[in-house]
Amino acid sequence: MSNSLVLSAYNGERYVREQLDSILAQTLPLDQVLISDDGSSDGTPQIVAECISKLNDPRWSFSANGLNKGWKRNFRDLILQSSCDYVFPCDQDDVWLPPKVQIMSTIMQEHPGIDLLACEVETFCDGGKDTKIPGVVPQNIVRENGIRRITLDPWSLYIRRPGCSYCVRKTFAEEVAPHWNPAWPHDATLWRFAAAKGTLALLDDTLIRFRRHGGNASDRKPISNSSRVTDLRYCIEMLNAIRGFQCKSGMLHPESVSFIESALPWFEARLEFLTRRSLKALAAMTAHHELYISNRGFLVDIILGLNPKITI
Repeated sequence: MSNSLVLSAYNGERYVREQLDSILAQTLPLDQVLISDDGSSDGTPQIVAECISKLNDPRWSFSANGLNKGWKRNFRDLILQSSCDYVFPCDQDDVWLPPKVQIMSTIMQEHPGIDLLACEVETFCDGGKDTKIPGVVPQNIVRENGIRRITLDPWSLYIRRPGCSYCVRKTFAEEVAPHWNPAWPHDATLWRFAAAKGTLALLDDTLIRFRRHGGNASDRKPISNSSRVTDLRYCIEMLNAIRGFQCKSGMLHPESVSFIESALPWFEARLEFLTRRSLKALAAMTAHHELYISNRGFLVDIILGLNPKITI
């Protein structure tokens, strides 16, 4: 069993030292630490390089991109560069609790049917109160000894844990790689493919303090017709990629296959209604109303389709 941590850094000088200290405090030392700076204009590269120089540990390495790749591509590259059994994506501004690597890697070793394990996360703002991340637990779950196994459904289609809470089996990342658009976020991609395989699991233990900036407890952004259309096209592209993964590997869970076959026409109908205000599309949306995770989602589609210039 070997463990790798991958960290994409960018203008994180204010917090990165605290994060590195929490990594060094792990009860199970990491076998590989890959840190890539993505063109920072502050002191982040110097802080990381100084830390690694003082540590003088060959398991730790640091590189700086000549050009900014963007965090999505940078994380994808780092994950695929890892040479260990398990990969831990890491943000630059959180704080890991000491047993995180040990607990999660042990569970992965004991459960070879898990490709992605996500722990609970406690959020905090500077000077603010700690809280667990609110969120709805996906419906298709099987609970076993504090571990919840999940397949793809309307709930788990949307990620419920941030990527910094993940432990990913490297062989799984390699399976997904041919279907992984570098423009996609690593956390959403790995979450959805693992859910589709039936190899996604949530751990009830809180093992990370997840920093929120600006005191904002909600990441909700205004929704417009154009942003909704962009999201729908992204979901359609992702589901088609997962279906391609199934055609090539035959690895998907039967419940996930059934969901994808019903969800794709639903997403396409929503897209057609928002772009063309088609009554036929509206009828198809209504026929698949059960795929909305709330009535609000259905109403937002209706409002933005009929009033494409407003923002909600």
